[in-house]
Amino acid sequence: MTDDDVLAWLTDSDPSLRWKVERDLLDAPEHQWRATRARVAHEGFGAQLLAAQGEDGLWAGGAHFPAGFEWGDPQPWTATSWSLMSLREWGVDAEALRPDTVGLLERNARWEYDDLPFWGGEVDACINAFTLASGAWLGADVSGIRNWFVEHQLGDGGWNCAWVEGSTKSSFHSTLNAVIGILDDEWRTGGTPELHAARKGAEEYLLERQLLYRLSTGERHVWAHHLGYPFRHRYSALRALDHFRAAAQFDGTAPDPRLADAIERVRAAHAALVGRRSGVTPDGQDGGMDAAVLATTSKGLLRGFRRDRTAVFLGIPFAQPPVGRLRFGAPVPVEPWDGERDATAYGPTAQRGDAGITLIPEPSVPGDATLNVNVFTPADREPDAALPVLVWIHGGGYTSGSPASRWYDGDAFARDGVITVVISYRIGFDGFGMIEGAPSNRGLRDQIAALEWVRDEIGAFGGDPARVTAWRSRRRSGRSRPTRLGASPRAWRSSRGSRPTATGSRPCPKNGWSNCRKRQVNPRADADSRR
Repeated sequence: MTDDDVLAWLTDSDPSLRWKVERDLLDAPEHQWRATRARVAHEGFGAQLLAAQGEDGLWAGGAHFPAGFEWGDPQPWTATSWSLMSLREWGVDAEALRPDTVGLLERNARWEYDDLPFWGGEVDACINAFTLASGAWLGADVSGIRNWFVEHQLGDGGWNCAWVEGSTKSSFHSTLNAVIGILDDEWRTGGTPELHAARKGAEEYLLERQLLYRLSTGERHVWAHHLGYPFRHRYSALRALDHFRAAAQFDGTAPDPRLADAIERVRAAHAALVGRRSGVTPDGQDGGMDAAVLATTSKGLLRGFRRDRTAVFLGIPFAQPPVGRLRFGAPVPVEPWDGERDATAYGPTAQRGDAGITLIPEPSVPGDATLNVNVFTPADREPDAALPVLVWIHGGGYTSGSPASRWYDGDAFARDGVITVVISYRIGFDGFGMIEGAPSNRGLRDQIAALEWVRDEIGAFGGDPARVTAWRSRRRSGRSRPTRLGASPRAWRSSRGSRPTATGSRPCPKNGWSNCRKRQVNPRADADSRR
């Protein structure tokens, strides 16, 4: 896939994206991209989202969460704050919304946190940043939020949505959201001198860390150069660079040289993507991000790739494809293969019905060989390291979820000497439907088969089969899964020398939910971002 192929694909997209492609990538005349932007309110995503606004001015009946939202469920991104942010970013004119949307939200919308009024903001820096920008766009009085940012800026220059939980260190995620919202307010309204100074101080916080690194150790955050859209609240170097480009244009300043490393990271990610599509990477290697890495299992040789300090092996089959006569049967061990097997791309995922908009990206990869695992292991481990192993079992209420989510990679654990294995299993009717004459709980049988694969093969990746922890997702199906696995004698036997540990993350505490309720980002990444 070449750049021309990508541009052709982007120009055939929804007007909400196409006008930005025309303006920023194709250097189209202003009249052309403005004409495309004017179509956003009348067709495609923009028209659909405008039509979803209720007569009370809200979307989905709530401020940041839809009406009837149950804490612990995934954030569906459908409520008012997210909808306003999307429409604003897509370039929709304020006049396209319901008449007096500002007044409707003032009268009808209250934040889920302490029932606070909508345009006054709440205690969360990210939510306040979204609301500041949306208020400036619609002409609301958001002076209280402007003052809030000045008063709640932390000593190191940024902000952290977890300050209400006692955090005194800023977060990459929260700080970037804040400066983006503040700049949007300045661009539309002029802002205030105090808020401008706060933005410059927060930008210095990010620049001092070159958008990528932990200040205390110089270590690069593993999530900092992850790319994807929509951004929502998430940090990425690409999103940060886009902000600094806009800030330099607004302030009339030259780009800061400390952006150089982040720019190179984004370019390298682009080059690696083109290389994977074409089969050749910039340095001439075949299909890998960095140098190829090999692992020899009892079934055959695997070729993965090295990403910084992590050796990555993706889409390794642990059972035969569950199709044909095996569709509703127990998992059958995979047959050996000859030569090298490519393990540089995610394998097929169990196909599901429409799960709607999900909290965690859930990529769907077509194909039959859906019973596979992904392994993330320290690249520089000793040959006989015998490292501890974390087996991650994705959630999804037994009907959705994907092991191919980039949120489930094991870079952070590999950095600390822990191997991560992300497993797949059948979901929905294929995995758990009752069929006369067919084995029950086929999805759980798949999980046990994956644990048996870990027992037999993890040594090839430097792992210790006697030190295996099965970790569940916080989502609904995950709450019971490790308990059921622990009740299975066969699961006990999947770990040599010890019963595998089954554990999981806790739901948000009743007296401290503000930090985990709305973003529910990777807790490891968010904790790392505060250093």
